[in-house]
Amino acid sequence: MTDPTEVAVTRVAATIAMVAGLATAVFLAVSIGPMIAAAPYLNPAYALSSAVFVFGMPMIVGIAGPRLRLGQLKRALGIYAVGFLVVVVAWIPATTSTPLPLGVAPWPLEVTALATVPAAIAWRASVAWAYLAVNSALIAPVRMFADGGGSVTAALQYSFFTIAFSAIFTLLALVAMKNGAAIDEATSQTRELAIRTATIAATDGEQARLDSLVHDAVMGTLFYASRGEPKLLPAVRMQAAKAITQLDEVRNAEHSPNGIDHAALTSRAAGWTSPSVRFAGAGARIMIWSYFATMLVLALWSIDHVDNIAPTLIGLALFAVACAAVSMDQSRVLSRGTSILVVTVWPIIALLISWQLAASVPGEARFELWYFGAGTVSLFFIALRARLAWSWYGFVALSAVILAWGATTDV
Repeated sequence: MTDPTEVAVTRVAATIAMVAGLATAVFLAVSIGPMIAAAPYLNPAYALSSAVFVFGMPMIVGIAGPRLRLGQLKRALGIYAVGFLVVVVAWIPATTSTPLPLGVAPWPLEVTALATVPAAIAWRASVAWAYLAVNSALIAPVRMFADGGGSVTAALQYSFFTIAFSAIFTLLALVAMKNGAAIDEATSQTRELAIRTATIAATDGEQARLDSLVHDAVMGTLFYASRGEPKLLPAVRMQAAKAITQLDEVRNAEHSPNGIDHAALTSRAAGWTSPSVRFAGAGARIMIWSYFATMLVLALWSIDHVDNIAPTLIGLALFAVACAAVSMDQSRVLSRGTSILVVTVWPIIALLISWQLAASVPGEARFELWYFGAGTVSLFFIALRARLAWSWYGFVALSAVILAWGATTDV
C-alpha cells in the first residue's frame, strides 16, 4: 500500500519508469544492429547477458512500476543503475579481439541515458549527478580500448557529448521528483490543517456546553451573594458584585476562540504546490552555460571538419547570445522577444555552417553537426518555459534547413 505522504512522488516515479521502459524499447530497436555487429568480438555470455539486462530490466520495471511502493521502485532502479555501470566496465575484459573493425563500437556507450534517469529517481540529486559524471568519464577509456588505443580527442568528444545529452534527462527527472515531493508536502500540510481545525471546532463545542452549565450555577450563586441578605458579610456581597461586573466585561470583549490564523496556514500549505524549479533560477543558468561550454568544446574540437571556420565562430557567438538572453529572462513564462530570438537564431546558425562542412569520414562521429543537437535542446528548453508553440516553430525551421542541406549536398 502506498504511503499517504508519498502518493504524488510515487506516481511521478512510476510514470517516469513507464516512459523509460518505452524509451528502452526504442533504443533496443536501433541497437540491434550494433549488438549483432559487436557480438563476434565479445565473450558470448557477456554479449547475451548484457543485452538482456540493459534492455530487459527497464521494461520490466516500467510495467511493474505502478504496483510498487516508492521504496521498492527506487531499489529496483538503483540496482539497474549499478548494473549498467558494471556492464560498461565489463566490456573491456569481455572483449576477445581489439581493435574493433571500423563501424563497430561498444553499444552500451550509446545508451547511457537509459541508466542516468533511473539513477535520478533512485538517489538524491548529488549522487545522481556524480553517477552521470562517472558514467560519462568511463566512455573515453572504454572507447579507446575498443579502438586499440585510438585518438584521445575522439574519445573525449564522446564523453562530452554523453554528459551533455544525458544531463538534460537527469535534470528533468530530478525536477519531476522534487515537485512530486512538494505536492505531497502540500497535501500533508492541508491534511494537518483540516485535522487541527476539526479538533478545535469540536473542543470549542464541548467547552461551550460545559461553560453553559458552569455559568448557570456560578451566576446563580453570585446573584444570591450580591443581594443585601443580612446574614451575608459585606465583603462577600462586594466581591460577588465585582465578579458579576468583570464577567459582563469578558462577555462583551472581542477575542478569538482559538487564536489560529487559518488563512495564513492555508496560504502556506498552498504555496508548496508551486513548482519549486521554474527553469529560471541559478540551477537553470548553470545548466545553460554548462551545455554551452560542452558544445563549444565539441565545435572547436571538430573545427578541422569545416571548410571555413568563420561561420562556426559566428554560430557560436549567436549561440552565446541566445544563452545570455534566456539566462537573463527571469519571467516564469519566457518573454515573446526572447522566444523569437531563440527560434530565429538556430535556422540562421544552420544556414551558416551546414554548407561549409567537409566530407565525412566513414566510422567517425559527426560532432561538427553540434548545432543540430544544441538547437534541439535550446528549443526544448523554451518549451519548458511555457513557449511550446514557438518551440515547434523553431523545430520546423531548423529541420527544414537540415533537410535542404542534406538534399543539396553529398557531404
